[in-house]
Amino acid sequence: MSSEPPNELAHGSLPTAHGLLNIYFLVLNMPKDQIPKVEDDILSISPIIPTSKGKKYKYMKPVEKQKRKVYTNLGTVVVILIITIAIFFLFFGKKPADNGSTNIAIPNVTKPNVSVSTVCDDDCQLQNALSTKVATTCDSISNETKKQDCFVALATDSVEACLKLADYSQKKTCVGSHAVKLDNLDLCSNLEMDDRRPCIEKVDSCFYKKLDEKPLCKALANNNYSFCEKNEECIFAYAQQTVNAEACADLGIRFKQNACVSIALKKDECNGLPKDDEIDACRALYAVKTDRPGACDDLTKKDTIYAVNCYAHFAKRDKNPAVCDGVELLKRWDCYKKYAIETSDLQGCIQITRYAPIAKEHCFIDVGKEYGNPQACEYLNFDPGSRDVCYRASIQDNLKLRHENCANLSSDEWDVRCYTNAAKLEQNVTVCDLQDNQVDVNFCRTNYK
Repeated sequence: MSSEPPNELAHGSLPTAHGLLNIYFLVLNMPKDQIPKVEDDILSISPIIPTSKGKKYKYMKPVEKQKRKVYTNLGTVVVILIITIAIFFLFFGKKPADNGSTNIAIPNVTKPNVSVSTVCDDDCQLQNALSTKVATTCDSISNETKKQDCFVALATDSVEACLKLADYSQKKTCVGSHAVKLDNLDLCSNLEMDDRRPCIEKVDSCFYKKLDEKPLCKALANNNYSFCEKNEECIFAYAQQTVNAEACADLGIRFKQNACVSIALKKDECNGLPKDDEIDACRALYAVKTDRPGACDDLTKKDTIYAVNCYAHFAKRDKNPAVCDGVELLKRWDCYKKYAIETSDLQGCIQITRYAPIAKEHCFIDVGKEYGNPQACEYLNFDPGSRDVCYRASIQDNLKLRHENCANLSSDEWDVRCYTNAAKLEQNVTVCDLQDNQVDVNFCRTNYK
C-alpha cells in the first residue's frame, strides 16, 4: 500500500482538514537536502551549560536551530490555513464526503398508497345530493324513480332540479316560484304556451299593459309615483287610487296641484286659490277626475272654457246633449259642438239654435270631417255653399270615409264621388255597384282603376 497521501485536489474539490494534516506530515518527512542550508562556521557542539537559575540549557547548532525554526513556521502556516478553510466550509461550503469513511445509503421507503374504494349506489347518491343540495348529483342515480325523487326534493331551492322534473304540474309551480324570486321572465319560456302569460304576469304585472298604461301600472305595483315620470294623467290616477296627495307635488301648475289633492282626499280643496279662474279650473278637474257632475254646478262662472269642458264631459258620459244646458247661453253652443265631435252624435249640432248659424254650420262640417261622414252635410241644406264645403271635407281625401255614409246624398255629383272614393279606400270595386244609376256605376268602376 502506498504511503503517499490521497490526492484530494485531483477531482477539483477543496482539501479537507484530514488532507491538510497529511500535507503537514509530508513536509516534516522531507529529505534534509531539500531544507534550506545555513552556515555553521561559528558554532560547535558543546555540553549542556547550566544557567544562573540552576536550569540546564542545551546548546543547539545553528543548522538544527534553523531547521526547527523552518518546521515551526511551516506548521504555523498550515494550522492557519486549516482554520481558514474550516471557517469557510462552516459558513459557505457543503460538507465534503469523507473519503476515509464508508457512506451507507439508506433507501427512501415509501409506504404504498392503499386506497379502499367503495361503490356509491343510488341510495348513497341520493343522500349525497340531499346533503350537498347539488342537483347534478341526482343525474348519477340510475333508477329513474329515485332520480325524480331527488329532483323533487331539490326543486324548491334549485332551478336546475326544477327544470328536470317529469311531472309538469310540479314543474309549472316551481318554475313560477323561481321566476318571481329571481325576477327572471325567461324562465317562463320553459312552460307550455298557455301557461307562459300567467307566469310572466306574476313576474311583471305590467308586461302586457298598453304603452300609455304602463307608467301608472308600475307606479301602483311599486307604490312609487316616480314611475309616472311627471305624466299628469298618471299622477291624478295614482293619487286617486292610493289616496296619497304626496304625488301631487310633481304637478307644476298650482290649480292642478289643488285639484290633485282634492282628488286624493275626496273633498274640494280648490277654495284656497287666489283667482276665480284658477278655482274653476281646479273644480272642473276635480269634477271630471272623480266623476262628480255636481261639482260643475259649484263653478264660480258658467261662461268659461272650464264650464264647457265640465258639462260636455258629463253630456258625453250620459249620451245626452241636454246636460250642456248648465252652461250659459253664449258658450252653450261650444258645449253642444264638443259633445257632437267627441261622440259623432249629430244631435249635438242639431241642438244649436238657428240663431247661431255659424256655430251650427261649423259643428256639422267639423263632425263630417272628423268621421268621414257626409251625412252631416245634409243638415246644411239652407246654405248650398256651406254644404259643398262640408262634402269636400268629408269625402275628398278623407281616409275615414266609408261607403255606408254615401247613401242618399242630395247631390248626385258628390254621391258618385263618395262611392268612387270609398271603393278605392276599401279596395273593393263592388262598392261601385251599390249605386242605382248604371252610368254612375260605370264611372265609379272606370275611375277605380
